[in-house]
Amino acid sequence: MGVRKWKQPTKVQAIYMSILGLMLLANTAWSVLMEGRSATVFVWFVMALDLAFLMLGLWLYRRAVKNPPARE
Repeated sequence: MGVRKWKQPTKVQAIYMSILGLMLLANTAWSVLMEGRSATVFVWFVMALDLAFLMLGLWLYRRAVKNPPARE
């Protein structure tokens, strides 16, 4: 049995990151829509970070599908 390369993400890790990013984005959007917050710089900054986190998860999934993690 070999040891897995930790630099290569698995599909489960990538899906988890995507779901977490989507939940963070939904939480921020919900607070803006329901609580009626004004669109401050902080809210837009948090939304941009949530989108970046979601894109990172999707990119990791694409990378995991193309090159599945191999054992050494």
